[in-house]
Amino acid sequence: MDMIELQAAFVRKVIQALKAPWQAVSIHYENYPLNGRRHEVFTSTFEGDGVKEEFRLSLEAIDVLAELQKQKPESQEEWTWVEFSMDHSGKYCFEYKYGVPPFVAEQLRYM
Repeated sequence: MDMIELQAAFVRKVIQALKAPWQAVSIHYENYPLNGRRHEVFTSTFEGDGVKEEFRLSLEAIDVLAELQKQKPESQEEWTWVEFSMDHSGKYCFEYKYGVPPFVAEQLRYM
């Protein structure tokens, strides 16, 4: 699958994971190499009825993000974290980021 197909697959997995009415979704995903291992962490929340709640992403959704990370355009460095957002109309955004992600940076402070 190419990047567009993987993004669409991820959106479908996110929608499948949401069991309650929602207006907006936010997902923070980090996959960063450190000391010869990959450190993967994420948060996933939705807003509905005026409250913000966490929800569980499926392993399949996380696998899609890991595969998406491998599908970088040639001559571009691999992103290390992404901020995903989607509103109830279906409009979504993948904001790819580079460098040491915030959760990993926090862990490094204590190493």
